[in-house]
Amino acid sequence: MDKTLLTIVVFLAFIFLFTIAVRYGTLLAGRIVGQKVSATHHMLEAILDTEKIPPEWLDPAPREPAQVAAWQARQRDRAIEKLKTLHKYAENSPAFEDRESREYVLLELERIQEQWAARPFAEIAGTPASPPSQP
Repeated sequence: MDKTLLTIVVFLAFIFLFTIAVRYGTLLAGRIVGQKVSATHHMLEAILDTEKIPPEWLDPAPREPAQVAAWQARQRDRAIEKLKTLHKYAENSPAFEDRESREYVLLELERIQEQWAARPFAEIAGTPASPPSQP
């Protein structure tokens, strides 16, 4: 009888702990996903407002002037890929109430992507074309 009672108590304790873990795990996952969605929407809004590559997307500029052109090309390519990811997100996001809003945002993202591919890096990044001078 003691083993049966012990088994029941252990089982109930396991169920209790499992329930608590699921509840708080779900809350934590929801918070993490919510922060990611919020950051994505803020990034999307900033790009639509400024039409520039967000500074968060750029790696530090190289100190060697000979490496700047390659760095700029890499940054442009990475930014365009991230913009394509945002475009895919906007296609499937339930954030837009109507079809016209979604189409407007998608067309603007496509226009900005073409602009980023065609314009000089300094214009689309809002940063100087060369690395900062050394003291």
